[in-house]
Amino acid sequence: GLCISKTTSNAAIWGDSGRVPLGITMSKQLFAYKERLEQMDAENNDSLVRHAYQEQKLSNLSWFECLDKVTNPSPSGIIGLEHRNNPNPRPSQIRKSLTKWFIETWELNRTANRKLSFYNNIKRSFGVELYLTIKLVNIESKRIAQLRTSSHQFRVETGRYLINRQDPTAKVCPHCSSDDISSLELLLELPFSDPIIEDEPHVLSTCPLYQDLRKRLLPATKELLGPNENFKLLFNASHIIRDVGNFLKNIHVT
Repeated sequence: GLCISKTTSNAAIWGDSGRVPLGITMSKQLFAYKERLEQMDAENNDSLVRHAYQEQKLSNLSWFECLDKVTNPSPSGIIGLEHRNNPNPRPSQIRKSLTKWFIETWELNRTANRKLSFYNNIKRSFGVELYLTIKLVNIESKRIAQLRTSSHQFRVETGRYLINRQDPTAKVCPHCSSDDISSLELLLELPFSDPIIEDEPHVLSTCPLYQDLRKRLLPATKELLGPNENFKLLFNASHIIRDVGNFLKNIHVT
């Protein structure tokens, strides 16, 4: 599992796992079953299941209404417009269209979520992430998932839930800023004040608290964390992923 908190955005969970909801995965079987029932109805089959189907269809039960919403060829239909020239799409076509609709919805939710600013920087397409497919120590895969999905304990995240969350001091790095809140508030009132936020890029690249840990990183990892910061590539190669996972593990015992 990802080992992340309950408040983590669903968009990040779906995106990194590369999985669509089970209802979409099983939709091919569902619509194939519906096709068989419709064929039995058209043939006036005298079986009990055909009579039960007729009764439920006349009563317009919730599952009929739900299937209508999926395939209705109108702006309200989830996939209907895509198949407006094909009034009887095959179950496999329906599943493919539902998957496409889900990924498009995921894209909208991902990009609109302000909490996922780092995630949107490193995740551009739907699909399972490499760090979930390679053999990692559990704590390392957990720390990577937490970093990527903003399910960590850095101030940029914990500051969202404070009473004074609109105050810039709520998210400043405790290691790079004054411990005196009154002094910090006065400094932030100065023109051109630029508070040092404890966010993911700061922790990975610049916070001096972790400088000794950065020195132990592989040259390839250091380059990605350097002045040109290419965080997306941190998760594209197994050896770098393991390096980052070890770095994040050690951060939490610093």
